[in-house]
Amino acid sequence: YRLPSLCGGSYPALGAKATGRADEVAEEEGKPVHPSCYPAPPAATVLLLVLLILSKDKHLCEAMHKTSVEWQRWFDHNGLKALTLGSLVVVTVLRLAHWNFGHSRDSFLHDIIAAIVTNLAPTLEHLNWYASDRLLDFVSLLARSYTRQVSQALREVRSMAKEHQNQQQQQAAASGGGGGGEEGG
Repeated sequence: YRLPSLCGGSYPALGAKATGRADEVAEEEGKPVHPSCYPAPPAATVLLLVLLILSKDKHLCEAMHKTSVEWQRWFDHNGLKALTLGSLVVVTVLRLAHWNFGHSRDSFLHDIIAAIVTNLAPTLEHLNWYASDRLLDFVSLLARSYTRQVSQALREVRSMAKEHQNQQQQQAAASGGGGGGEEGG
């Protein structure tokens, strides 16, 4: 699920020089450059911050899950014909999270999205099937990413342990003079 309006390449990197492009910033930081790895536009960040502030109100979150939204032709999925405002917010936030996870990789946006979902979680009731499916897909994506990171960390630890063991064996061989030991007979 791409959000084409968010995938432009001319937005300045957050926290970087205003004239810098994301690929130049990534090269300076030593990160691999991915052609679609650009930060989210500032408008998306501001809108998410407003949603974060609104989601702090528990009564508003409860009301969102009771307010029905009629189908609009800009909904791009047939499963979104009868849903609540809360389901629509969940779908929108999860789509943005999925886009950010795959393309932008902006940690600040991840934090905002996680905070919004955390604020909405206690009041999630009667979610539309599509919103529930998107939620499960995103949890699955996070689980795969976590598993991949853990396995990569384990490989690195094993590699470091093997190098350390080899260094100890080389030091032992060098200090022993290559002899077979001092066993008498």
